[in-house]
Amino acid sequence: ECQHRITAVGGVEAILAAMRQHPLVPGLQEDGIESVLSLVCTLETASWIKLAAENSAEHRRALSTYAKVVDLGCVDTVLQSIKTFLMSSSICLRGIRLLRLLARAENNETKIARLGGLNIIFEAMKAHPVEADLHEQSCRALSNLAMNDCNKARISELGGIEAILASMKLHAASPSVQQWACGALANLAFNDRIEIKITRLGG
Repeated sequence: ECQHRITAVGGVEAILAAMRQHPLVPGLQEDGIESVLSLVCTLETASWIKLAAENSAEHRRALSTYAKVVDLGCVDTVLQSIKTFLMSSSICLRGIRLLRLLARAENNETKIARLGGLNIIFEAMKAHPVEADLHEQSCRALSNLAMNDCNKARISELGGIEAILASMKLHAASPSVQQWACGALANLAFNDRIEIKITRLGG
């Protein structure tokens, strides 16, 4: 209940304003992203799917919050933060996790991609090749974003299949990376041409 009240009285706007006012302060950027995360629904995937299947008021409210946060310019702000502090694995990790959650709302998928979210995710994966948690969140974000047909094509064009396969190779010992990388590839493979490409690349 506190989450909804803080959001209703302008909490997200205040957080984003602070991040924009002080774009070069890494601690503020990290805490700002973490604060927005605390105000949106962070249920893990199995619980989220169950909530969606029930079409409950809680699910509808969560989708509404995701949409509102994006409409307030959160994606732009978070992407700029990741870009500025690309070598900070903690900022990248939190930022990509937030993008993953926001992408649960259908219209947000295209907005995140249009604003450069796919490129930023791939850049973060390249900048932090040994960070398994970051690669897990990246694959999960790509899985959500790949639910959109236009995004499927864009992910493929940007080398996303290669990036996902590289993550699987680098983090062969991580079941979480393997699971969500497979999930991302599965969503991409709903496009016949991309399915052929995945197979050709060894997926």
